[in-house]
Amino acid sequence: MNRCLEDLGFLRSGGSFVPVNSTKALQTILREKISDGFSIFQGRRPSSVLQELLRNRPALKPFFVDLSENGDNNQQNPHNKVFEYRQEDQVISVETGITLGSLEKILALNHQYFPHVAQKESTLLDVINFGDRGYLEHSYSLRSMVLGLEVLLASGDTIRTGGKVVKNVTGYDLTKLFVGARGTLGIPVKAHLRVFATPEIAFTYIVSGGTFNALSDLASDLIKSGLPFTGVEIVLGSEVNEVRDFLVVNIAEHTQVVNELVPQLENFAQAYKVELRKLDEHQGSVFSEFLQTLETAFELDDSALSVSCSRSQYRSLVQRLEAKLTMSVHYRPGVGRLRLKFKNPDDRAMAIEQLRDYCTSTSVDLAVAYADTDFEYRVERLPENDPEVVKLKQGIKERFDFHRIMNPLAKL
Repeated sequence: MNRCLEDLGFLRSGGSFVPVNSTKALQTILREKISDGFSIFQGRRPSSVLQELLRNRPALKPFFVDLSENGDNNQQNPHNKVFEYRQEDQVISVETGITLGSLEKILALNHQYFPHVAQKESTLLDVINFGDRGYLEHSYSLRSMVLGLEVLLASGDTIRTGGKVVKNVTGYDLTKLFVGARGTLGIPVKAHLRVFATPEIAFTYIVSGGTFNALSDLASDLIKSGLPFTGVEIVLGSEVNEVRDFLVVNIAEHTQVVNELVPQLENFAQAYKVELRKLDEHQGSVFSEFLQTLETAFELDDSALSVSCSRSQYRSLVQRLEAKLTMSVHYRPGVGRLRLKFKNPDDRAMAIEQLRDYCTSTSVDLAVAYADTDFEYRVERLPENDPEVVKLKQGIKERFDFHRIMNPLAKL
């Protein structure tokens, strides 16, 4: 997509533009799109990936919603406002077109920040829709950081969920339903965010030299210790480091806390007889680039899988798959997220069948996410989808997006 076209905020197929200066104007446009048979996509999407998918869905008429700031002239796009900022309560209310870089500058004036791993030009809308925290997922859950939302539905109606503080929520917490929904239920146009004090210092350590089991045991012990490590990641067979099997431990805190944590981490490494190497001391430089490279290496494509599993299941799964397939492994033990990268789509298909057999033989259920020729993102339950769960998901989709026009390339 042409960069100058994207900057206008709203782009539809055929290259024509729709100027929008308010949420109310967007409501009107969405109602028109329903009658015209368009499907709604949010944020800046990789055009090559989208084109590949659209070749398999020729009847799909895409309409793009991009709320991002318009370069040096933000007046053309009003979806980056700050409505309220309570520094003492560590809560900020903003429109979701604000970029993370702009949000960062506002919060930095008060020595606060919104923890994220996305690029600075990414919008809050992208972050909320994808819900991906990267290594920060270990300690900063996005579902706990987004306190409330204003969401524009496909019907053109708006709803408000949550509030500015957690105790505002009564009954079902619908905010969590929209975080990570990949734009399948509505367009979050306003958000109340919890922010944090900016860490004074950040260290990232690479732990290597141990066996698969040793690294796994060490990661478990670090988590069980209750020490405030920002991130704990296990990587096997990766090309992003000279050592292919290693553990990543990130610490981002006040100086006094870091000074207390480092000796304890060194004691753990000594007990497991592994090598501990500090990657970098300065926040925002080498370590962030390394972790971003790690995230990119395991992006979900036609040769990758994401599996939700416990630490004990992770070991069994990896050992089972390694016996038959060549792959790279990334596991975030604090949240049970296992990512697998294979040489080609055929190997991934074989891995899915292996996982299905594993579930059948052990009576275990697993949630698996992947991309294919029809969907950019889909979630399946192994060994087979529970009809009741499928019915529940369909009911939620129909309630919020009756016309099924919100991102039909994602199936949750």
